[in-house]
Formats: sequence, structure tokens, C-alpha cells
Amino acid sequence: MKFFRPAFVAALAGLAMISAASAQTTVTLDPLTSFGPRGDGSIQPGDSIGINPVTGNNVAISAPGGYGIQPGDTGAAPVSTNGFNMRGLAFDPISGNLVFVDTHSGSGGASTLATNSAVYILDSDSGQIIGALNTSNIIGGTYTHVVAGVADDGAVYVCNQTTASQTTGFKIYRWPTANVNATNFNVPSIVAYSNVIGTSLGTPGERLGETLDVRGAGTNTQILVGSSSLNGTGTNIFLFTTVDGTNFTPHRISFPGVITSAVFNDGIAFGAGNTFWTKQVGKAFYYLSYDPVTYAGTVISSFSAS
Repeated sequence: MKFFRPAFVAALAGLAMISAASAQTTVTLDPLTSFGPRGDGSIQPGDSIGINPVTGNNVAISAPGGYGIQPGDTGAAPVSTNGFNMRGLAFDPISGNLVFVDTHSGSGGASTLATNSAVYILDSDSGQIIGALNTSNIIGGTYTHVVAGVADDGAVYVCNQTTASQTTGFKIYRWPTANVNATNFNVPSIVAYSNVIGTSLGTPGERLGETLDVRGAGTNTQILVGSSSLNGTGTNIFLFTTVDGTNFTPHRISFPGVITSAVFNDGIAFGAGNTFWTKQVGKAFYYLSYDPVTYAGTVISSFSAS
């Protein structure tokens, strides 16, 4: 899973530091039994999360092979199973709601919005749909919208995914709120960043948009994005900062001679100060830092799968 509620990220970070200190301490996370229909805090393939407020369709959590298909899905084959791209999830600390991304484009992706795609707002106690963000101006990328993050002030950020950032622009969209009762809830997003990322930052291009984390607020908002090895090396992290709270600038964090193969693909989260955590399936769990002036990266610790 790529995205975690902030408390869960904090718990993971705490567990890692406890492990590093060799302390024999156990932390237990209890499921919220009201979340989902099963009484165990889970929503599993085939379970409904409610009704799409735009189409009126029932929305089922997906798995490859057929779950998630809705009336109106197009194509010669029912490719819109969501099994690959119903995966962006973030917690809003202001409204208490969840932001859940359904790209709804199957494994092949698309540069235009797929039928029945959405950015849903879920009730965090039940996991049911209570609204959907206005996605009318989303376009571009290998996948139009994949992952989400929420800033400390409640602003919602969702990025597209590009498998070749040197030729296909990477985009970050921003909505003012995930509060379905706010007067500005239904406004379209603004584009917080849109550009190709390649030689200008010293890379041949990367696959970007599979992981994202957000922290801060206003002019102090920071967005962290990992890279994948499909194109490029997959050994770079990109930190986006802003001087006006609206328009963002990327900075490349690299680890030359230290991290030489892809390890950032599947999870990323800010730590305290200029630190962050990353994970890729089958690779170590990394605790990293960066220089806020030069953006040079340093490995603080790594924790093997064992």
C-alpha cells in the first residue's frame, strides 16, 4: 500500500527507531471496526464503498479479473477493473475525511480521463463515499491521476503518472479542501506544477507519480515524489517547494555511489525535519535525509526485510 494515515506513518517510524535501538517494545494497531462492511476494519475486493455522486453507479473495490466494472465502462474488453489504479489514498487532518483516487483506466493507462474515474471523498469512520472532487480539468500523463496527499491546511494534491518524464509532462493538481460541506468544495483544481522533468535536473527522465507525500501549509508546503526504474535509474527523489503557495518548483535529491538501484517505487513519507522514509517491495526500508540547500541525499539507516 502506497499511502498511510499520518498516525500510521508515525507508528512505522517509531517502530523503526525502536528497532534500531534494540529495544524490545511492541506497538499494537487496532482496527476501526466501523470502517467497511466486515466488522474488522477492512474493505476488500468486491465490497462497495457507495455511490458515485456524478454517475449514480455503485462503486466496488477492485481486483484484477472483474471487480470494479461499472455501467458505462467502455472498450472491447472490460479493462476498467481498477485492479491496477485504484490505489491513491490520503487522510485530511482538517476535515477528517479520506481522499481516494480511482484512475479507472486498467493497466494500460490513458492520457484522458477514463469513464467512471474519480477522486472520491470518503467518510473515515465508515469508508463510504460522501463526495467527489471536480476533475473536469484533469488531462495528460501516462495515467491522468494516480496518487493523493493532503497538506496541513487541508489543501488536496493529486499527481498524474508519467513513465518518461523527459518527454511526457508530470503534473500536480491542487484543490482547496476535502470538506464536502465547504462552499468551495466543487471548484476545479488548479495546476500546481506541469512540466517535463529530465536533463534540466540532471536525469535522463524518470517514471514519476507512483508515490507522493505532502506536508506543511501555504508557502511552507512541500511535496515529495519518488521515482521508478521503468525509465531512468529509479534512484532519485524529487522535492517540490513553493514560494507563493500555489506554484511549485522541483529539486532532485540523489545518492550517487550509495543508492545505485531502484528502491523508491512503492512508498514514501516525510520524517522529522529534512528526513524521509521510502520502501520498495523486496528492498530495504530506508531512512534518508537531504541538504535543504544542495539537495544532496544521505542514507541514515536501512532495515532489511528480515
